[in-house]
Amino acid sequence: GRPIDGYTPKGCRPVDMGYNLEESLSSLALYADISGDLNIQKAVEKALFTQLKFMLPDGGIDNSFGTRNFKWTYWGSRTSDGCGLGYLLFAKSHPEFGMAALRNTQLLERCTHDGLLSGGPHYQKIGERSCVHHTFAHAKVLTSILDHGLESSTYEGILPREELRGIEYFSDIDTYQIGCSGYSATITGYDWHYLKGGHAAGGAISLVWQKDVGTVICASMSHYQMKEPNNMQLPRFQHHECLTPRIEYCEAGRRYSNIYDYRCSIIENQGLFQVVGKLSDEDYMAAQASCCNYEIQYLFEDSGFCTHICMTDSGIYILPLISEGSESITRTERGVLLHKKQMDIEVVIETGTLSLPYGEERIYHLAPGFAALKLIIVPYQGKISYGLYFRACSGQAFL
Repeated sequence: GRPIDGYTPKGCRPVDMGYNLEESLSSLALYADISGDLNIQKAVEKALFTQLKFMLPDGGIDNSFGTRNFKWTYWGSRTSDGCGLGYLLFAKSHPEFGMAALRNTQLLERCTHDGLLSGGPHYQKIGERSCVHHTFAHAKVLTSILDHGLESSTYEGILPREELRGIEYFSDIDTYQIGCSGYSATITGYDWHYLKGGHAAGGAISLVWQKDVGTVICASMSHYQMKEPNNMQLPRFQHHECLTPRIEYCEAGRRYSNIYDYRCSIIENQGLFQVVGKLSDEDYMAAQASCCNYEIQYLFEDSGFCTHICMTDSGIYILPLISEGSESITRTERGVLLHKKQMDIEVVIETGTLSLPYGEERIYHLAPGFAALKLIIVPYQGKISYGLYFRACSGQAFL
């Protein structure tokens, strides 16, 4: 972000987890190792540990709010080198660093097809081609790991995100992490402006990860544009759409949403989150109409979470659920069941009307590289209430 010493109105700084972990910090770690500069080493170790909190248990990097998430690839960033070397250089003193390197490398392996690293977990499933830049950039850092003889420094274990219970707030990015039994979530109101229609804000749930099904919700770029046309891919298929859960309202040909609202406030009280704001357009200008005020409440429990929304009756709420096309769904009396291999994800509508605008056809987004089932909820008298729950195959709540 520019200026690098700047602050936002909320006091936030420019932060991008993908580039921090895969390029900036890894390069500093290598410099500290070569130069023997202990001051740099201590600073890098501290930063690597803090940002390890944003590595997901499957090795993915939660960059759902990152300033440069137009290059987010879930496992990292499109043209950077990878986080493995930076973590492994200090893994003898910090075993959790060895776990991080192993998990992320295993994810890279799962996303590699026919010798090329894909730009996300679902690229091959949606028929998207792999960019060769991903492969040679990350092959470089794997080679460096072998040159340093660090492959034996990897460890199996538990990452900080898996152990999180309760709530942790990061004021530099106005972002919360919520840890429950079996899953974790991210809520963001981050207001650093990097590019038009970039990362999500407005108190959106930008990520949900569950231990038995993996990624359930994952924010994408709010509006896809080729910020770096030589380093990004053109969408090749229909329904390339935003994956961020959001309110949307159209007026006079302009689209307004909470995810463009950089002025929202998020208040947390004993596990209850309340978001208050005003729907804004992709230029971050708030709508003038008083009906564009909105409130969102989230309550997280071990079996899932509940969302209550007050909004304009002329708007809709869009809820994409990360899902590859082979996963089946069942419509229920009050919602929908998304069938995963080990359990179901159930959305129950308490207030509002649910629709699937494309039926079972998936939408997708190149950054971070996921497909999703698109749900739309229409408010009833300006209110929406729904629950998202993790269900065992028997239909019982997962605890």
